[in-house]
Amino acid sequence: MNKWKVAFWTMFVIWIMTGTILLYALLDISTTLMYHDVSYDWAVKDINELSEIVLSKVYTKKDIAEALNINQEMYYQYWQEDEVHLNDAHLVFRNDTLIKIIGYK
Repeated sequence: MNKWKVAFWTMFVIWIMTGTILLYALLDISTTLMYHDVSYDWAVKDINELSEIVLSKVYTKKDIAEALNINQEMYYQYWQEDEVHLNDAHLVFRNDTLIKIIGYK
């Protein structure tokens, strides 16, 4: 067999394998991003629903700190402001009373 035929078929097989791997990676990444986006939307919806439930009762900064097991002395500067930033939400206070929970968008 000629050397060029061996080289051609070797490169053709490598090209097909590379294309297949890249196609799989593209489909995997797009599926992952789609599910990530959907789960993020669900989290925002859950935060909004929970905030409506929580805001039906009056909570103070002290009540929130006790419920979340937050050491107020350690986070003194944050608890003096009217907004407290948690991992996935902002707690908005007015006169040391919780008035709103805002989820990240």
